[in-house]
Amino acid sequence: MYICICRAISDHDVRDAVQEGAQTVKCIFRSCGKKPKCGKCLSHLNDSISEHVECSSQVSIAAE
Repeated sequence: MYICICRAISDHDVRDAVQEGAQTVKCIFRSCGKKPKCGKCLSHLNDSISEHVECSSQVSIAAE
């Protein structure tokens, strides 16, 4: 699913960027090699980052 339609950033792109260490919207855009355009996606990107960070930490805890 696309999170940012203007720049074609998907939830998979966000997940991959978070796995590589991105934890801010700015880092997500940088990881994708893009810059924000209209800004309508920023809250959705923040939510998506939080979800993926939370999932990643739960996986880490389960692995221990």
